[in-house]
Amino acid sequence: MRYLMPLSLLALSCAASVNAEQSASKQWFNTINYAKIDSRYYSDDVYGLSTHYYFEEQQSSGVWDDYGYLDTDSNIGLNYFNSDGYSQKGIFGEGFYGNAFATLELPNIGDTDTYSLGIGYLFADSLKVSARMVDYEYGDTVYLFKAQYNHQINDTDYIGFTVETD
Repeated sequence: MRYLMPLSLLALSCAASVNAEQSASKQWFNTINYAKIDSRYYSDDVYGLSTHYYFEEQQSSGVWDDYGYLDTDSNIGLNYFNSDGYSQKGIFGEGFYGNAFATLELPNIGDTDTYSLGIGYLFADSLKVSARMVDYEYGDTVYLFKAQYNHQINDTDYIGFTVETD
């Protein structure tokens, strides 16, 4: 209990400093996740680290480009995940050339030969369609088709829709 109060004050001070920087332009976003799982049969500490870099500035008040639903700028992401002694390192990239784009993902660098390649097109900055091939090392190759639509209500509000199928 004696640790709860200082931790609560620290969390409040961090939240206050984040709110003071609303609408900042950023290119680099970092995330740390932690979960403690306790059940009758299982206990585990799960954590993950990720970093995401955009080659153009993103308008942000705390999340990636939160004034638009679609990623429309070239970007690269790295992540690390650990659960119960199992760890995984991955990389993702999306490159735009005009309105056309291509994606590459290696979800577990070094351990498997699983990878994903994709191509797509951005229509009028509000509709993004893509086709992606996922080649699993120990399974079938899967083809995924995805459409994302951004309905902009005003400068800061929008509704986003995503449909994906194989």
